[in-house]
Amino acid sequence: MKKVLSLVLAVMMVVGMATVAFAAPATKVPSQYEITGFDAGAQAIWDAAVATFATDVTGNHTFNLPITPELFTWKDKTDGSDATATVHALDAEIRSSQLSKVGLRRVYQKNTANTIRDAELRDTEPDVRIRTVKYYTKTSETDVVLKLALTFKGSTKDAPEAELNFTISNEEEIIEEGQTEASSYGHIYLKADATVRNVEFQGDEDEIVFATKTVVKGQKYYFNVDTDLSDADKDIIENNPEVDSIYTVYQNNMANATVEFKNLDREFFVYNGEGKLLGTTKDKKLPLASKYILTTAKVDFGGAEEEPTEEAPEVEEPEAPPMGGGEVVETPNTYNPNTGL
Repeated sequence: MKKVLSLVLAVMMVVGMATVAFAAPATKVPSQYEITGFDAGAQAIWDAAVATFATDVTGNHTFNLPITPELFTWKDKTDGSDATATVHALDAEIRSSQLSKVGLRRVYQKNTANTIRDAELRDTEPDVRIRTVKYYTKTSETDVVLKLALTFKGSTKDAPEAELNFTISNEEEIIEEGQTEASSYGHIYLKADATVRNVEFQGDEDEIVFATKTVVKGQKYYFNVDTDLSDADKDIIENNPEVDSIYTVYQNNMANATVEFKNLDREFFVYNGEGKLLGTTKDKKLPLASKYILTTAKVDFGGAEEEPTEEAPEVEEPEAPPMGGGEVVETPNTYNPNTGL
């Protein structure tokens, strides 16, 4: 039995080593080769990629269009000769420097506001990445059309185009009569099957932020909380060491809701995104805001004369506060210097 086990382990080790050995980095197209335009087969490559794309998506979905040597014609910079066939036969990855004259253009778009986060040519991957907004806050679906084309030296002559047609939506879940708790985070919205007082919406997977609201039969609601930090959030934390965490709220039809923080290991002061002190995490009915900044001491976010800070008391089981109304829709900056978008 020991011999058999040893043999199995030895085989596993050999297989493991072989796997590592084959994980070699991609070969790069030699720098002596330069792109001169688009190959006649480029459109077929993108058509094949688009054919695999999903047509029903949620927030935070990614589409990738390939950027491969086969999309382009090439020349050898050393002697100016045509090198298209040579480069296509290499099975290699394009260098970022070789894409310096290649760009991306939006040819046509419909319903891309609050649905498309960005569309960019990435020269380090390389690919064209199209992302939907991280969280789609609507309670109805939206049909989106986005047509893109590559450019070479600013021109779309002979360039491949890709037209994305898809529907973005959230999954529907029902609040039934007598139901007083509902998970609402992620890519779902809640529809009230009855009018119910004081329904508690769980806004995040970690069970920290909750909103309480009376729901009306037939109406739909979206409430979701995210802890990922934007660049502006990172600046706030860097400039204010008292900041413990920042929560961004995405919501629809949650006006007049109240907010509560639960399951924290201590009490924190709570500010909104404008730097206004709302209370502490012991409060059970904080007003709804688009952003919550939790701090260990009072902070002057407005740049006014600094007041002496007051440490928030430590508590073993801090109580949590409820949530209120407003709407936050992600509106990312999609400009990319490589694409002009």
